[in-house]
Amino acid sequence: MNSIHSINIERVVLSSILFNPEEFEDIAEILKSKDFYLPAHKKIFEVMTQLSNEEIPIDEEFIRPRITAKEVDDSILIEILSANPIANSKAYATQIKDASIKRDLVALATTIKKVAIEDDISAAVALETIEDEFSKISLIDNSSSNKNLSEQMREFDENFNNLQNKPIGLEVGMKQFKNKLIFEPGDLVVIAARPSMGKTSLLLKFMNYWIKNDIGVLFDSLEMPSQKIIRRIIAAMNQENLSDLKKGVVKDIAKYRETFDFLSNTKNLILHDKSYVPISYLRAKARKILKKNPHIKVWAIDHLKYIKSKGENRALEVSTITKEMKAIAKEFGIVVIALSQLRRIDDKATKFRPQLTDLRESGSVEEDADIVIFPHRESYYDRTTKNKKEEPIHDADLIVAKCRDGEPFTVTCQFNGPTTSFGDFVSISYTNESGNNISQNEIIDQKETNFDGLQIFMD
Repeated sequence: MNSIHSINIERVVLSSILFNPEEFEDIAEILKSKDFYLPAHKKIFEVMTQLSNEEIPIDEEFIRPRITAKEVDDSILIEILSANPIANSKAYATQIKDASIKRDLVALATTIKKVAIEDDISAAVALETIEDEFSKISLIDNSSSNKNLSEQMREFDENFNNLQNKPIGLEVGMKQFKNKLIFEPGDLVVIAARPSMGKTSLLLKFMNYWIKNDIGVLFDSLEMPSQKIIRRIIAAMNQENLSDLKKGVVKDIAKYRETFDFLSNTKNLILHDKSYVPISYLRAKARKILKKNPHIKVWAIDHLKYIKSKGENRALEVSTITKEMKAIAKEFGIVVIALSQLRRIDDKATKFRPQLTDLRESGSVEEDADIVIFPHRESYYDRTTKNKKEEPIHDADLIVAKCRDGEPFTVTCQFNGPTTSFGDFVSISYTNESGNNISQNEIIDQKETNFDGLQIFMD
């Protein structure tokens, strides 16, 4: 057998399917039409797949009407029908798959030479192209789709029996969502809102809970630099005034030091802040990190607008992006959270409550998402429409506009403006901007602050 193709093996595998159509399902778990070397064999397997999907017998009489003489010469079909069927067709199918992957690698080598030497492009673009092509080369999928129904039912029963001890998925750490909202492995969650509504703040609320409960999070902050994210995490964890932290002031220095030490030593947060990068870069990096860090159960991206475009149709690109994220969620059994902007409000609008049709750039965001959450604060708009001052702590609605496994619902909590955090803040009050009532605490020199213990990549 040639290491990158064998027409004879392809022929006998197709012959075995024709003589025993029941073998098709087992072989289709291993092969796709693109894995065949001979174009005619590709076409025949493609037609076999169509017949199987339509529950039509895989038979010569049904294959012939779906192929043309230009696509498949009659002599090739006769050779397949004349070949002796084999006993262990799955083993031969695996050889075909192996050869297919090797051909892909040969093609990749050609691509590497082309982008590295012949094309007039930067090294960064060349590397992006190579990573994108490499990610398309995959071995036989070992996901649950290749398990038979009996195995899948056994797995379901094990999970079901464990539900009383521990729910499948991730809780978000807010009492308002208790028993109402759980993120399951494979979910794509979208948190969407208009500017200043608290998209990032809500994400950080969830993240703080997970990090403290030994659940790993990979966070790609495409909008804000890592230092701003760390400041927001500390403000939310300690209920410190964000503007005070910007000045190097904290109300509780002991708690600040405790939180600082925790973040410096935790392995549960990996924070990246490289902005305006393509989805191929994010995907390749995420796959590499997830393989090395199986404790990571969440990949969060803030936000879709800052994923680099190739200049093509943006709606189509966003559709590709959300599908790539969904694929990573399923492959690694993690939750992927993507933040997104909503469409601008008309200047004459009188109603501001968001709905799914407000999702920006592409309908695929709504289509691909398993859960869509809209943080909404009506008091933010009252400042202009009713000339009302927005209190430092005020009500906020968290609208679950889509929940694939349940009905949409809304919960109400509070939003703490000075700390930019969601929760319950009944006993908390704040002084004015002069800070007259703030106790004299240590001034933190931010230039000397060292976050080396936290995994931060400022590339």
